[in-house]
Amino acid sequence: FNLKKKLWHGLKKMLAYTEEWKILPLNCIDAEDIQNKLSEMSKNATQCFMGLEGSEAALKFKELVDLMSSTVPIVTAFRDKSLKDRHWDEIKLILNTDA
Repeated sequence: FNLKKKLWHGLKKMLAYTEEWKILPLNCIDAEDIQNKLSEMSKNATQCFMGLEGSEAALKFKELVDLMSSTVPIVTAFRDKSLKDRHWDEIKLILNTDA
C-alpha cells in the first residue's frame, strides 16, 4: 500500500514539476534545483517500478523522470554564461526558432 501511495504522490508531483519547468524562461531555470528534484523522483520512480511490477502508472512515472533527466545536460549547456550572441544566432538557426 505504501508503494502505491508513493507512486501516485510522486507521479502527481512529477507532473506538476514538469509543467512548471516547461513554462519557465530559460534564464530563470535553476538546473541544480531540477537535478536535485529529479534525483529524489528517480529514487521513488525506481522503487515503484520495481515493487509494482506491471503497473502502467509506475512505468509512466519512471519514463517521465528518465525523460526529464535526459534534458538536464541540455538545459545546463544553454545556461552557460560564455554563450555569446553569435552562438545564440546559430542555436536559433539550427532549432528554426526566433525565441
